[in-house]
Amino acid sequence: MIDSSEARATHDRGGGLPPGGSREGRLGFVMALVVFLLFAVGIAAATGYAVVSLESAMAEQAGESAEALAAARAGLERFVGEHLGVPRDSTLYAVANGTAVVRARRLATLDESRGLDLYVIQSEGRVEDPVNPRSPARRLVTQHAQLQRKPVGRHAAALLSYGTVVATDWGQIRGVDHSTAGACMESGTEDLPGIVHRGTASVSPPWDSVSLRGNRPAPPLSPNGSVVGRPVAVGAFPDHATLYNAVGLRWDVLTDPDFPVAFDGAVPDFGALASDEYPVVRYRGSLTANSSWSGRGVLIVTGTVTFGGGFSWDGIVLAGDMADTDSLFWIRGLLVAGLNGGRPTLRLDGFPQIFYDVCSALRASASLAYLEPLSETRWEAR
Repeated sequence: MIDSSEARATHDRGGGLPPGGSREGRLGFVMALVVFLLFAVGIAAATGYAVVSLESAMAEQAGESAEALAAARAGLERFVGEHLGVPRDSTLYAVANGTAVVRARRLATLDESRGLDLYVIQSEGRVEDPVNPRSPARRLVTQHAQLQRKPVGRHAAALLSYGTVVATDWGQIRGVDHSTAGACMESGTEDLPGIVHRGTASVSPPWDSVSLRGNRPAPPLSPNGSVVGRPVAVGAFPDHATLYNAVGLRWDVLTDPDFPVAFDGAVPDFGALASDEYPVVRYRGSLTANSSWSGRGVLIVTGTVTFGGGFSWDGIVLAGDMADTDSLFWIRGLLVAGLNGGRPTLRLDGFPQIFYDVCSALRASASLAYLEPLSETRWEAR
């Protein structure tokens, strides 16, 4: 029998543990296991954080990509909707949190006589990452479109939506081309009637009306006032709607205050413009166009235009209405008046001098060129 004192001694010497299993060893094993488990927990936490961060970054990138696509779409639609003239340079728009850079490139001529060109338009949307601004999200939207390079219908030196035109005094309205020889490809190749209005083709009481045929040269200016044209001096459309459609423009768009034009409310400093630049100038309301308004390009008067003494314009004048004239003024190109519906009678008194100039008319018309998207030609890329 082993007494209790010997048992305690044996226990104190570690006699109750398995071979090689001291208390210090067991505690060391437990400590290692705890450290390992903590390490595993740390690895799992770090991995989870990395996964969550990656998913967050991917979600953020997906959001930025979607914003870039929206910016590209908006930029393209705005460019097509607002653009006037033959496209030349890129256009930058700010759209929400991004930007859109739109470029248009001519691919081919579809119909030279009608002035139809084929263009490809590319809009690149960009949204910058503030953390990494050198790598913005980018999306590209491409669309084919048709450019109407000669949008203004050329039907007469003076296209007037009035039922009766009363002509007195010493005016000269001539549809025979007065452009300088060689000024453009079309110079000397196109003549028009002097006046086309609505209703019955007549001017009362008649000026010297000369209808030219073939290559017969235009007569000299008449001291009594005259209207000259080829093949007729005076013509007419049956009603305002037909005349309006013949003009070929969306008057409601051009007169909309929200539709942007280059110069709204005042003429530019023409001396600061290139000599071949024919700008679009708009005046909202009624305007007395005197010598201070002289210039070139397209003059749009949304209300009534009253031509004052000394006014001179090279290009196209578009007016919602036109007051009876009693002054000396010059228009070389085209005059279109009465687009708001016109009055029954228009009087051409005084010294109106309106001469068709095909080169001036085409240059001004090109400033109103607009794009028409072709259906099923849009595609989107990253």
